[in-house]
Amino acid sequence: MDLKHLSYFLFICERGSINKAAQELFISQQGLNRIIRNLENELDVQLFLRTPQGVQLTAPGKIVLKYAKKMLNLNKKMNNELGMVDETIREQVWVSFFYAVLDHLSNQFTNNFRLQHSDIDLLVGEHPFSVSERLILEEKYDIALGYAPINKKKFTYSPLKQVPWPVLVHKSNPLADYSTISCHDLASQKLFLMSNNFKAHNIFLERCKDLNIDLNIVGTVNNLSETYRLVQQNKGIAFSVTSIHNQKRGDEVIEIPLEDEVCFSEIGIFYKKGINLRPPAKLFFEYACECAKNDFLIK
Repeated sequence: MDLKHLSYFLFICERGSINKAAQELFISQQGLNRIIRNLENELDVQLFLRTPQGVQLTAPGKIVLKYAKKMLNLNKKMNNELGMVDETIREQVWVSFFYAVLDHLSNQFTNNFRLQHSDIDLLVGEHPFSVSERLILEEKYDIALGYAPINKKKFTYSPLKQVPWPVLVHKSNPLADYSTISCHDLASQKLFLMSNNFKAHNIFLERCKDLNIDLNIVGTVNNLSETYRLVQQNKGIAFSVTSIHNQKRGDEVIEIPLEDEVCFSEIGIFYKKGINLRPPAKLFFEYACECAKNDFLIK
């Protein structure tokens, strides 16, 4: 049984909706449905009842939920103990990354920390923003890297870098020759927006309103796969907060930065407010800030 798939199952239970879970996990709804079907086939039970309001656990699903929590917790404890099989107590830093943040980071970002501090175990996880924040508040993780805004009443936050939103255009579109795109460049284009479930949706619309830009919005989309497909079919252009850089794609779609003083994502680092970071966690915090200052953090 794949523990990652069990973690997806738990996340669906928390959200009460496969669609909402897929959006926050940055995978397609079809892919997440397929994972759940495979899990149901493996266990020979039905886990969820599908309703117009979302999903509800079946009686077998509630049993699986109980043991899935125990299995994932035991797996974490096992990994912790395996790290100490030499009976040497090593310092550890637990770092949670919001989904898609790693797409913007240098491949050497975590590796170099491990090389510079070989006596410290850097333990990394990827989670939706709400899960990352909860793990920090519960002090199960030391530090998180994620997208602003971060609740500064609950967390000590330091900005690291601003990342432009990528605009996706078909290679035949005249905009494909641009090195950057402005909001004004989008005025004459057939434009697909992310749904208003994404904060960027409202930020972008307010920005265009302030600039007196009339947009030709032809539809909204819920995930990157759907966005890519529409642009690939040359039905319009689209912008996203997530890069397609690390995903296997064809050559039809070009990704160009949206250059604007408002429309961007800010990546920052944060920890629970009111606590003193342990020395190894403080080292990682200072390392990340230094990387950002030297333009090493972002690709």
